[in-house]
Formats: sequence, structure tokens, C-alpha cells
Amino acid sequence: MLDIFTPYLPFIAFFITIVINVYLITKVKVNWIMLLLGNLLVSIVLKSVGLGEYDLITQIIDFIVDIVSKIFKGIKDVIGGWIKDLFSWW
Repeated sequence: MLDIFTPYLPFIAFFITIVINVYLITKVKVNWIMLLLGNLLVSIVLKSVGLGEYDLITQIIDFIVDIVSKIFKGIKDVIGGWIKDLFSWW
């Protein structure tokens, strides 16, 4: 049954996220921290339903985590290389 909706899943996930955000902003009038927590909750629910790969928020978070991990890996490699070169004479 889910195969019928496969071409429309990105739109459905995006629409669900936008509708919930608009509702939180207009009707509930939450601050930005509650909006972030609401988006995190929406991401968790969409991931548990099986729409996680289509959720824009999940993709953005994965991209940011990937960039930060690459930066820290690069810093670790540079510092490790400096320490290795410093004690290479030992």
C-alpha cells in the first residue's frame, strides 16, 4: 500500500512538517526553543513511521552532523600529526 505513495512521500513529509510549524507559530505562539523541540518531535515521529529519509529536518541535521564530524576529524588529524612529528626524534 505504501508503494502507491512512494513518488509523493517527500511532499507528504514536507507538508506535514510545514503544517505543524505553521500551527505552532500561529495558534500556539511558541518561542523558538519550543519550535525546535516540536520539530525534533516531528522528526522522531516521521522516522519511526518510515518517512525519515524524506524529512527535510532530518536531512539538514544529518548534513550538519557530517560536516562537524569531518571538521573534528581534520583537527584531530592535524594535531595528531603535529604531536607525531614533535616526538618523531624520540
